[in-house]
Amino acid sequence: MSWEVLDRARQRWDELVEAEVVELAALREQLIELGIVGGERPLCTVLRPHLITEELLARQARAARLVYSAATKVRDAVLADQRLHRLHLGAFMEWVGDLVELDAAPIVNGALARLDASLARTRLHFLELNADSPQGAGHHDSILDFFAQLEAFRAFASQYRVRPLELVPALLETWREWGGSGPPSITVMTATDAPALLAGLEAEAKRYRARGVEATICDFRGLSFEGGRLRAGEREVELLYRVMPIAQCLDHRDEMTALFSAVRAGAVCMVNPFRSELLGHKALFALMSDPAYEFGFDAAERAAIRDHVPWGRPLVDGRTTDAGGREVDLIEHVLSERERLVLKPAHEFGGRGVRLGWREDEGGWRRSVEAAVKADYIVQQRVPLHRADYPTMEAPGSRLTYFEDTDPFLFGGRAGGVLTRLSLDEITNVHVGGSVVASFAVEPLD
Repeated sequence: MSWEVLDRARQRWDELVEAEVVELAALREQLIELGIVGGERPLCTVLRPHLITEELLARQARAARLVYSAATKVRDAVLADQRLHRLHLGAFMEWVGDLVELDAAPIVNGALARLDASLARTRLHFLELNADSPQGAGHHDSILDFFAQLEAFRAFASQYRVRPLELVPALLETWREWGGSGPPSITVMTATDAPALLAGLEAEAKRYRARGVEATICDFRGLSFEGGRLRAGEREVELLYRVMPIAQCLDHRDEMTALFSAVRAGAVCMVNPFRSELLGHKALFALMSDPAYEFGFDAAERAAIRDHVPWGRPLVDGRTTDAGGREVDLIEHVLSERERLVLKPAHEFGGRGVRLGWREDEGGWRRSVEAAVKADYIVQQRVPLHRADYPTMEAPGSRLTYFEDTDPFLFGGRAGGVLTRLSLDEITNVHVGGSVVASFAVEPLD
């Protein structure tokens, strides 16, 4: 029933947008003014938000919570087992050094995480977990505002109950869980020499101010730590939102000693803590589906993994079981099942280094596997990716069919809003002909 309701809602939205006289160039310019940009182009290029029924959203949220909970158990078990730690996290820990141990009072499971997913009619699949500094929250809520000001939205809302799935308020919950009291002042830390990123963060800071919360943006080089207080210029930092991936922090390690000292002293609530990076390591995600290990999953978590997490393994020489439970030599299995498998770097994002077996010939796949075994990679079962048709801003009446990722954000393990990424290629890249869209939960009023 939910899918039928959703089909009618999407059709009605598209009819209303088609009937509305809109100047597409003006809409694109408005997105740029709002800071919703990727490089020099609008980050949202379609004329419909992602719509989802409350029923489907509840199902996705429950599955996301269970998969996230299972991931934390895998992380804890691997950290406690010296052999597993050395085998699967050795290269990562050598690279990251002591950063993951700095937090004197870390938010245990990271404040903010994003599960990248494909929600099709037949199955919801979670493909990986991003937990270091997942992007998109600020843009998401600004895109909500963009769609809400359209005439089509107001007409649609007269026929449907529409609930925007906001992401921004959850940061304030994190402050309270950390032990903060009263409204915090939020400092968004980034490298301010990235204009496109800065525009989006300015829009995000504006949303906080609209809620009565002080919010400023500071360059990581402008922090100081004296007398037990972290400051950005003359302003004391209470809640620091880190919009810099850990790799970038390592690149500028010598310029970030003030932040490292404050984190070590427990003098600042930092979102996300450096330790959260462990949760997004793809080897841990791949181990979730391996029955050879006992990670203490409860029945609900086991069911969620079975139903929503594709078979995967860290790519190491040895024997294991395939997706059907049959014992195999892992490398031989990967070589012979090229059409059904994906290779992913265990610690990389944005589609970098991903190899799709069905898009390589046998010789190319063999070379990819041989190189991956020497590096830090996982192998994962291919899953059918959902495709969806959207009206675009390219020209009046223009429509494109995209691969659609529907990625729930989680805050301390609780599902919040949903970021949807659209891509013309199977490896999601919104900067090459793709788009980011915000999500609304909808139900008919009658």
